[in-house]
Amino acid sequence: VNGEDLGNYTHVERVKKPMIARYFEDNDGNLYEGQATDFVPEHRALMELKTNEEENDRRDFDELSEALTVPDDELLDALGRSIDLEAFLTFWAMEVLTGHWDSYSGGRNNYLAYHDPTSDLFYFIPWGTDGAFSMQRPFTPGNDSASLLAQGLIANRLYNHPEGRVMYRDRLRTLFERVWDEAALLAEVDRIQQLTDASEAAIAAQKRFIVSHGQAIQAELEMPP
Repeated sequence: VNGEDLGNYTHVERVKKPMIARYFEDNDGNLYEGQATDFVPEHRALMELKTNEEENDRRDFDELSEALTVPDDELLDALGRSIDLEAFLTFWAMEVLTGHWDSYSGGRNNYLAYHDPTSDLFYFIPWGTDGAFSMQRPFTPGNDSASLLAQGLIANRLYNHPEGRVMYRDRLRTLFERVWDEAALLAEVDRIQQLTDASEAAIAAQKRFIVSHGQAIQAELEMPP
């Protein structure tokens, strides 16, 4: 600034109407923030509404909550009327690929969900990714699978649905093959070390995760569903 080096800073845009307007035709829908909450009746009042607070019309929440109660033979159709299922599969698979355990799929935490008035569907937005790129499992300590986080009820219902599980694994495989470039990820860790002067121990831990996580996901995808 004015010729003076003030160091490195990060700037994260808040998820507000200007951001929503860049991705959706209509930014007047309900935006919810989930912190240890899910689309279940007992969390209806706990889920924070970030837009349209005065109206507090949560019928979209109720419809998705109801969709999650149907039997398996109705689940995909019911969810498809409340969420963009293709977008959710990508959102879910990317949380797993990036080791984002403190998340919707990992712990029903740190996520936003926007109900788009144009499509009348929910879209999920990741948030609070500071714990990503690690294999921590504080919400599900018994889960040692690299390729699965399914604490969030939508992810859980889909994974326990025969067709839903296949859809999820197919999406995870597609994204893994497309975006998991180990050499590029390791190079990015080196670049970050130069920018931040991170400790050798932290850098080594991050590199170990990248190598081991990629190998584990590849191995698990080769196993039968």
